[in-house]
Amino acid sequence: DEASRDGIRVADREGNRWARDASDVGLVLLLNQRLVDDLIVTWWIHDKGSTAWQMSMIDLQALTFAASINSLTAGLVGRERPYGRAICQEGPEALTNDCLGNNRYRSYFSGHATAAFTVAGLTCAHHIELPLYGGGPVEAVPCVTSMLLAGGVATLRMASDQHYFTDVLTGAAWGTASGFAIPYLFHYMHDDSPLALRGAGMDVVLLPRLDGVTVEGAF
Repeated sequence: DEASRDGIRVADREGNRWARDASDVGLVLLLNQRLVDDLIVTWWIHDKGSTAWQMSMIDLQALTFAASINSLTAGLVGRERPYGRAICQEGPEALTNDCLGNNRYRSYFSGHATAAFTVAGLTCAHHIELPLYGGGPVEAVPCVTSMLLAGGVATLRMASDQHYFTDVLTGAAWGTASGFAIPYLFHYMHDDSPLALRGAGMDVVLLPRLDGVTVEGAF
């Protein structure tokens, strides 16, 4: 952790803020990729509204699950963010929200890395199983691109001194596992998967509720 922090983090606070903001932009771009796939490609171009809805609910389920475990772990572990050692001991920045708020002690594990790699995993899973871009090698393009962008987000979290290497590594592993596991465990691993682009013979919909998710279907 110390060696990677020394090698990757931006030394000055202004640079830290730029890197932190850039990580937010990268995460927004990844989320927009899911919106493009679900709403524009699947719903508008393929005219598969039911499939687009189900994909969106799968995305929401995976992101909610991954984020819930991440938030619970961060709260229980209470690891101090690396910037705390640099700016929170003395000086004017020691009185800012970054130092006085609870967010200072939510370093392990990285929420940005978790979300970014969950989205990247979802993108790969959907494109592996569905011919969203017509099928074939072209389906690998959004998968590879989203994984690279997620890696960039994780690196920027270290450059901004928000996280240690083990924080983003754990977030990347957990996010990738969640992004692949949710679609496959509940949909793609079954021969009777309801996603319409695969030509399935039943219609199943995931519906969010306050206490979880329900599954409704017509067989």
